[in-house]
Amino acid sequence: RGLNEELRLVKAQLEMTSKEKRDQEKKLTDLEHEMNQLRKTPYQAQIERLKVRIKDIENLQYAREREMQSEIEELELQAKEDVKLMQNAHKKQLNQRDNEIRRFRRELDEILKALYRMQRCNSKIS
Repeated sequence: RGLNEELRLVKAQLEMTSKEKRDQEKKLTDLEHEMNQLRKTPYQAQIERLKVRIKDIENLQYAREREMQSEIEELELQAKEDVKLMQNAHKKQLNQRDNEIRRFRRELDEILKALYRMQRCNSKIS
């Protein structure tokens, strides 16, 4: 259950990252618009700073997306491993119960044989 909760949290974070991406894309559009406005003016230094800011925003968003995807992949792998562990534990329990049933049947068969022998002895005596 903890893994599923963690997976939900990561997915929620991914959704937040998607929202952040949309926000960053809007900022990027605004900055591009601002940059276009500045191109009409002689402020080349400001334009260069805006280009750098835009590139930084893009790189940050790309890094966040890679990080979130990596976390999701790790959680999925962990979930698969946990399922295998649970299946193996369940299989072990079933084998133990099967062995107990076999032992019980053997003991029951021995008791029934002894009872049958006792009945035969009693019938010979009578």
